[in-house]
Amino acid sequence: MPIGGRSPGTTKKWRNLRADPHVAPDVDDLVSTSLRRVRGVDVRGEADPATGTHGPGTFVSDEVIRIHPRRITSWAWTGPQPPEQAEHGPGVMSPTPGQP
Repeated sequence: MPIGGRSPGTTKKWRNLRADPHVAPDVDDLVSTSLRRVRGVDVRGEADPATGTHGPGTFVSDEVIRIHPRRITSWAWTGPQPPEQAEHGPGVMSPTPGQP
C-alpha cells in the first residue's frame, strides 16, 4: 500500500519511520451529514520509506511510504462482504497468511 505525494522524503512522517516503522493510519468518511453516518478503515502494520519510480502522476515524487498491512479493520461499509472479510468475520481482514 504505497503513500506518496509531492515530496514525502522531506516530511516528519518520513523521518519518524526511520526510528519506528510501526504505523496505524485511519481513513474515515462522512457518508451522510443528515444521519451523521461515518464509515472507515483502520490499517495496522509496518512501513518503510522507499525511493524509485512507483507509478504515474505529475505531482508525485519518486519517494513513497510503503505500508505492509498486518491487520485491516473496517466499519459501517454496506454491500456484499469481500471473501477476505467473510473468512475473518465482519469488518476484519488479515492480509498476511497465518496472521490472526
